[in-house]
Amino acid sequence: MSKKKMLGAFSLVLIIVVLYFFTPLRDILSGDAIDRLKAWIQGQGALAPIVYALLYIVATVICLPGSALTLLAGLMFGMVWGFVLVAVAANIGAVCALLISRYVRR
Repeated sequence: MSKKKMLGAFSLVLIIVVLYFFTPLRDILSGDAIDRLKAWIQGQGALAPIVYALLYIVATVICLPGSALTLLAGLMFGMVWGFVLVAVAANIGAVCALLISRYVRR
């Protein structure tokens, strides 16, 4: 593996570790996290949809099951806006995963 690919893989692992320790991602992976996650996201005020979308993108990239996050979007933003937010975030996450796999693992 070349130095460039090793640096890319190391960067990806570092990003995942930082996201795990400095965002509520650790709480998502624990048992009763949905209520705490909902409260944390709603506490972000007007930035709540953006914060939610970023968390959904990260969850998509690192292959976390999205069903709980999808239901959370419907509860927090309503069925229509939750659907729009999930659809956009899931597609962006899929594109990010594709680009990571294409350029890091090539």
